[in-house]
Amino acid sequence: MVSDEQIQEASRALDRLYEETRYDQVREPIQAALNAYKSGKQKNLAILRVHQDRTNKIIEELEQEATEWKNKKDPDPDTHPKTKEMREQWKQQGIQVEPLYNVVEFRETVDEETKKRIEAALIETGLLDAVVSEEEVMVEYDRILRPNPQLMAYTLSEFLQPDVSETSVTAEFVEQILQSILIDESDEQVLSISEKGHYSIGLLKGHAVPVETVRFIGKNVRKRYREEQIRLLEEQIQSEKQELEKIETDIERNESSIRQADHDFKEFPNDENLFGLYDKLEKARFNINQLNDTIQRLSEAVKRIGKEVRELELSIKAQTKENSLNLTVQEYVTAADHMHEYERMLSELKREQEHFLNEEERKQETINRLEDLEEEILELKGDFNVVQDRITRLEKNIEQIERQMDQAGVKDIRDQIQSVIEEIEKLTEEIERNKVSHTEHRVDLTHVEKDIEDLETERTFFAQLVKAWRKSYVNEMKRALVTFDDDESTEMLEASEVLKALSGRVSTKETAQLTSQLSRVRNDRQDDLIEYSPLQRSLFQETEHWMQEVEGGEKQLLINQWKQAGSREIIELTAQGKRVSPYLVGEDLKQERERQSVMLDEQDKKLYEEILFHSVGMKLRARIDRAERWVEEMRKLMESRNDSSGVEFSIRWRPRTAETEEEMDTKDLVELLRQNPRALKDEAIDQVTKHFRTKINRAKVLMNESTEMQTLLQVLKQVLDYRRWFSFELSVKRTGDERRKPLTNTQFDKFSGGEKARAMYIPLFIATYSRYLEAGDEAPYLISLDEAFAGVDERNIADLFEVVEELGFNYIMNSQAIWGDYETVSKLAISELFRPQNADHVVVIRYLWDGQKRVMVNDEISES
Repeated sequence: MVSDEQIQEASRALDRLYEETRYDQVREPIQAALNAYKSGKQKNLAILRVHQDRTNKIIEELEQEATEWKNKKDPDPDTHPKTKEMREQWKQQGIQVEPLYNVVEFRETVDEETKKRIEAALIETGLLDAVVSEEEVMVEYDRILRPNPQLMAYTLSEFLQPDVSETSVTAEFVEQILQSILIDESDEQVLSISEKGHYSIGLLKGHAVPVETVRFIGKNVRKRYREEQIRLLEEQIQSEKQELEKIETDIERNESSIRQADHDFKEFPNDENLFGLYDKLEKARFNINQLNDTIQRLSEAVKRIGKEVRELELSIKAQTKENSLNLTVQEYVTAADHMHEYERMLSELKREQEHFLNEEERKQETINRLEDLEEEILELKGDFNVVQDRITRLEKNIEQIERQMDQAGVKDIRDQIQSVIEEIEKLTEEIERNKVSHTEHRVDLTHVEKDIEDLETERTFFAQLVKAWRKSYVNEMKRALVTFDDDESTEMLEASEVLKALSGRVSTKETAQLTSQLSRVRNDRQDDLIEYSPLQRSLFQETEHWMQEVEGGEKQLLINQWKQAGSREIIELTAQGKRVSPYLVGEDLKQERERQSVMLDEQDKKLYEEILFHSVGMKLRARIDRAERWVEEMRKLMESRNDSSGVEFSIRWRPRTAETEEEMDTKDLVELLRQNPRALKDEAIDQVTKHFRTKINRAKVLMNESTEMQTLLQVLKQVLDYRRWFSFELSVKRTGDERRKPLTNTQFDKFSGGEKARAMYIPLFIATYSRYLEAGDEAPYLISLDEAFAGVDERNIADLFEVVEELGFNYIMNSQAIWGDYETVSKLAISELFRPQNADHVVVIRYLWDGQKRVMVNDEISES
């Protein structure tokens, strides 16, 4: 807003304020800039307000026009106001008149282009808005149609039909009016128009420009045209309102800028404030000088301290010159840490040394103890030798005594004593064994009692676990995810049935995959499920108090398995204001689909009847008849061909058989389509309807499985393509054969090279010829062949040229080998393309073949 020059001028005045300039000299540049800025904004506001008024007027006119369209019962052509006034007077007088477009409707068989041309011709001739009345009226500012039926003539009634609902005119009268307007009549005395838009009124003849869309003929057409006009007007109104909002925003922005500028200028400091600030500035300058002095003193102090620091650094360097540490804080902190670590390790070393000394002392004590034990062993060995000597002397004494006892007759007593001693030893051993056995049995009893206690604990654990599983199972069954027909089955029987039904369906390893797949499908179908507000939540098993006392082991694994089995991802949908299972929603949708299917069956039946036996059916019958005639002509041409090789070809258009039980054979289907639809029985109509419904449903399935995007219209076209209902079958017959054989791959492989060429080219030539038979008398029979007759020998090429000649083709062929100068060719223009020594141009050499010799055209060579 303020220019740089104005800012500089104000700045110069401000620099000399209270010294050389006044405060008014500072405000003057800012005041001038403010006035210029406000003047520019005022001009913008004036322009914007003009645009605002013009836009409001446009919106008012558009809204008024939209209101008129909304109040109109039907749109009408551009009718003169006086004409409208006269028609209103007739209605007030009780005279019933209706414009022609209000009492007619196009027939369903009329295509859209013809509708546009006929309506354009009626508008051009003034017939569309002409009134129809069965009463005699005095015409003023208007035109009226009087019936003059042209019986047995091609009239407008072939395209239009009466539609006199909600009018007082009779359908018979309207029909007479339509029969009075001829179509394509040359009689200059009679009014006529044509479906191509031509018209004739006496001496006047003309052709109307087709309208873009049909707007007036037909109630639905007028309603659609009225709604389209209202929609366009509302879009224009909305666009103008958006433009108006933009203009109002710009006006508000400009006004706000002016207010902000005034406010900013009011905030400009006044002289009183500035003078106070000037006084403060002077005091600040004094304080600055004082602070500068202080800074000077502090600078000198800093220099002094810096000198002391440098002296300290020199002292530190002198003290640390013998070590390799850098003079940094981090270096010395690291060294201190290392020193502390060294002290810690030294303390540990001292402890280890003390431990080592203690171990050495214990080792010495052990050595001393061993020496004492060795001395004791030596003493015990001496005692042992003494005892051993005494034992030896005693054994000798016993031996001597035994000899004396034997001599005294005590041997028997000794044997008895020995027997008793042995018995006593046996009993002693038995007692010892019993003691050991008793001890073992007591140990076994203790183990058994412990096993019983452990089994009782496990029985209690498994009983509680079974109860928990049963509770989880009952809760799961309440979710009704699996149902059974037998309501009287017990809980465990249901469980066994569930286990049997679901066994092997999903493994534990697949659970994670299914969860991932569920999330992916849910995301893919989010748009389809949005009306059901899907909610996914996780449910976990509530741990019972006795489970918390179990610690580790196999039991904990079983509890974890129970927890995992009871955990579930629940998805709920909203239906009728309630959260319900997707299965319930699916069942409701299934029932609704079945109900809709029943309704659609009847509608489909009517639709198929309308399509197959009327509009589309008529075209199908006509095209199938035409194709059969074309195939018959091809067959006659092939069989009449006298081939020198004795091979005769034939063709047949064979109807296909049904692919499924619900479909019909093509032969039966075509027979039904050719019959009079009114004479068909309901069973036949149902059979045709079922056939096409099956074909369409199967085509939809293939469409969904295919990677190519197809519309339903493309599917319908594919199903109704009668060419897919038949298949061509070529057959061959040799001279001497009684019957024809299908030309299969096996049969084709048996042909010679020439016969193969005939089998490929002759059917194509004859098919093309049969199509040209439908052309006009002066139409050329053009064909073109690239690399003509490649791979065919000379004799057979001549025969193929003979076929082309006999069929009367005008042909263009190119080849690297053949010239076409065969005796079977009556005449031929030949062009040879020659490129001399890889030049950058091609030379064209022209020849003529007259059936006997080939000559160069005027011996001239042209370059291209």
